[in-house]
Amino acid sequence: MLMIQQQRTTETVDVDGHLPEKLRKTYHDEGFILHEDKKLIIFTKKTNLSTLKQNKHWFANGTFKVCPDDYYPLFTLHAMMTDAIIPLVYALLIGKSAEDYNLFFENVLEQNNFEPESIMTDFETGTIKSVKDMLPNILHKGCLFHFSQAAWRQVQRKGLITKYSEDEFFRLYVKQSIALAFVLLDQIITGFVLICNQFDDDADDLLEYLKKNMDW
Repeated sequence: MLMIQQQRTTETVDVDGHLPEKLRKTYHDEGFILHEDKKLIIFTKKTNLSTLKQNKHWFANGTFKVCPDDYYPLFTLHAMMTDAIIPLVYALLIGKSAEDYNLFFENVLEQNNFEPESIMTDFETGTIKSVKDMLPNILHKGCLFHFSQAAWRQVQRKGLITKYSEDEFFRLYVKQSIALAFVLLDQIITGFVLICNQFDDDADDLLEYLKKNMDW
């Protein structure tokens, strides 16, 4: 079978950070741009914001692999709809500092009197700080999947990859530390202390990271 690959045309913004007209509306001719300038572009529509308003539990995530040139990262805000978590707001940022995320939340929150009770995010430092600054009165939770990824990166950064590969007990203790997310809240500290006592001294920095980033 003959396969023909077509090169997709990359859309670009103008000097003021504005998108071309064909990217400004949905297929149903609804406005899809909430904010746009050289620092930030936010995509959403009124019905999405209404859905976000109705939901008390939000989810946020940033990804760095699918961004167009000049933007980094793509940041999305999600809510639960019919037993599925649906993205409702999309944003292209130019950085991942707390100030970059603050600008995003400022533009979204001013659209309505949102009253979320909780938000779950990844473990990007800028995201966490921004949530604490912009949404100080709600419960912030870290995503277990992203926490597992972050823990593995710490294993790599602390020079413990060989130990993780060759020492089955060390590998087990790391996994047990992550699995504390499934332990009853009033037993987590006790469980963490018990696990910590099994590690050798070369894992002290890793344990400090886990302790700092767990939701106690």
